[in-house]
Amino acid sequence: MRLLFICPGMEPGKDGVGDYVSRLAFNLSKEGFTSGVIALNDRFVPEIKIEERTDDNIKYYVLRIPSGCNSGQKISTAEEWINSFSPEWVSLQYVGFGFNKYGLPLELLNLRKTLGNYHFHLMFHELWCGAAKESKIKERILGSLQKIFIRKLSATLNPREVFTNTQTSLQNLRKIGVQSKLTPVFSNIPTDKRGSDEQWNRILEDKCLRQVTDKKEDWLILGFFGTVYRYMDIEGLLISATKAATGLGKQIGILSIGHGRGQEIGKMAKNINAAYWQTGALDASLINRAMALVNLGVVTTRIDGLDKSGSAIAWLERGIPVVISSEDSMYKKEMEAKGVFQIFDKEDIYKSLSASGNFKNENRFEEAKKAYISLAKLPYPIT
Repeated sequence: MRLLFICPGMEPGKDGVGDYVSRLAFNLSKEGFTSGVIALNDRFVPEIKIEERTDDNIKYYVLRIPSGCNSGQKISTAEEWINSFSPEWVSLQYVGFGFNKYGLPLELLNLRKTLGNYHFHLMFHELWCGAAKESKIKERILGSLQKIFIRKLSATLNPREVFTNTQTSLQNLRKIGVQSKLTPVFSNIPTDKRGSDEQWNRILEDKCLRQVTDKKEDWLILGFFGTVYRYMDIEGLLISATKAATGLGKQIGILSIGHGRGQEIGKMAKNINAAYWQTGALDASLINRAMALVNLGVVTTRIDGLDKSGSAIAWLERGIPVVISSEDSMYKKEMEAKGVFQIFDKEDIYKSLSASGNFKNENRFEEAKKAYISLAKLPYPIT
């Protein structure tokens, strides 16, 4: 089957949905699919660009259209490329703010008229803003417009299948008349990639991490991965971890994997006299190795969005417990069975440490891949 994805951007390591699509495209190609991708609003290329991407001798092609192009250019360029690719399915990976700064990508409404009888699939990575209790009036108004747009987009494209990634999104789509299937978010960091020893040793030396690998048993390491949101009482969580480390006779350390965008964790580490390391950008294979140094993964996503947090899922896929702020009122005790712990004091740190590797590790990627493979089994031909 020929499957073409449409998403906002495809800059490796800098676009979560793009990385999601990239991993799917490679793995579906291994299953016999012919995959292609159009990045319709790519912020990282100055001009239209076609790329061949290869992994394990599997390749697929990506058309990257700059965000600076106008709507007409984007759709006409996409149309030409899609018609030459001639897919059985076009999968629109919807993330409103990725396509448009207001989350209202009106040009997507032209896809059905432009592309005629291709069968559409919709994956909703996000819906509308303004749903939180603390949302301001402007955000609520914008969210209302986004909701109207999503309803209109679904009616216009008339997709044969619709996926989304959380139970809340499933219910919200149902409220506006869009029936969808739950398809889990998976980590964009494959667990089977390790990188070379030479690359890893260079990082250990450059980032002064050799002291951890030489005597890992002497450390309690908290890990941050991805964007760190300004959210609730993270400093209180770190203080509890420091007390637990003291009680265990260990040194406390904080490892920030990647660029550490968002809240300044380095300052918090200094406040609690913790060792602090930041890796900077790493290949996925080396992220795996860095994560293996961590005892507990700190997540700053609200608990109701945890199921679509790539950072949280990356920790859990590796059997590393996730810890969250004591102030998240949405937390439920039964989440401990899945490796997610709310931290009030050092006793909660002890409890989370004891769960390491002992909770159910769901293979979200395989489940998601099967959902996309199921598109090939739908019983009707292209008209």
